[in-house]
Amino acid sequence: MTVGPLVHLWRNARHTKELPSVESLAAARARVGYRFVRLDAKQHTVELLRPKMRMDLGGIAKGYAVTRPCGRFAAGASRG
Repeated sequence: MTVGPLVHLWRNARHTKELPSVESLAAARARVGYRFVRLDAKQHTVELLRPKMRMDLGGIAKGYAVTRPCGRFAAGASRG
């Protein structure tokens, strides 16, 4: 979910056809991790605790889009 800095870096590398430097990879990795996310259930908010952090929900959204219909299919199949 917090892999946004790495996704951005590799997407840019694909477009420029140049691998990211060791330094830019290290800087991106320093902005990734669940430990740097604060959830506030009362306020229904998410706070990213490191500068230049980015959320990337692409994988989560794709997984949800796939499992949602599959779950409905399985529920229908179990009814006979």
